[in-house]
Amino acid sequence: MTIVDRAVDFSYMFEAEVLVELMMRNWSHPRMGNRNYRNELLERVKEALDQAQTGMQLLEELPAVETNFLAAVWYVEWMALSSAPWEIPKEEIEGRTAWVETVRRVLPSCFMRQDDLA
Repeated sequence: MTIVDRAVDFSYMFEAEVLVELMMRNWSHPRMGNRNYRNELLERVKEALDQAQTGMQLLEELPAVETNFLAAVWYVEWMALSSAPWEIPKEEIEGRTAWVETVRRVLPSCFMRQDDLA
């Protein structure tokens, strides 16, 4: 079983929802109190992981089979920011950008190939 296979399995567990909630609260995501947004984010993470499971590489530095849950959360939020920034208020863009930068900074091993961790 690959990392992405485990991440897909995890994404359907209640603990995935709790983890996303904690990530949003701990690092002050601007929409941290919005349950609907969190649920939509989680659904998009599941979709991204499904794509990675079929071989689509989401992040340049990670092979698709090594895509983990936390990297997928980061990817989905980063893609949302980069795909339609004109639809998001400026203050929210700043807060969400700070959030993705924080996630990447404090969890660097989530964005590294397994070979690089050994």
